[in-house]
Amino acid sequence: MEWTAATITVAIILTLTLGRTVMDRQWPKAIGILLLVGLIAVPMMISRRTAQSDLKQWGAVEPAIQTAAIIVDTAFVPDHIQFAAGVPAKLIFLRNTGGECNEAIVFPALNKRIELPIGQRVEVEFSGGEVRRLDFTCLKRKMRGFVEFST
Repeated sequence: MEWTAATITVAIILTLTLGRTVMDRQWPKAIGILLLVGLIAVPMMISRRTAQSDLKQWGAVEPAIQTAAIIVDTAFVPDHIQFAAGVPAKLIFLRNTGGECNEAIVFPALNKRIELPIGQRVEVEFSGGEVRRLDFTCLKRKMRGFVEFST
């Protein structure tokens, strides 16, 4: 498996979250996070390997897409992401707990609401156009984060 920025980001976030839950002795949550690691890592490894072999077979060049993962719990982790402007980008949201506030995210500037089912990856893609900052919140606007496209 090739370690990309996305896989490293997901690994770091899940490791930090797992460490916190183990220290707090929240064993069911820790087991759930370990299962999530398997649900995320295995498909990533399989799809990445398949995509790379398809690209090599056809001689295609893989497009550069900036990717970052955000865990949605009692806060967005991490709560801000920085991407290069002019390059397509993708955010992967993963909600691992229940609650009214985090069942969806809202991008006010885009007038967009995106549902976040528990335990499922939700991908949000951006064209990466101009330099800008996009804020996102939970439904009740208690949790906040932003994506910054800069030069």
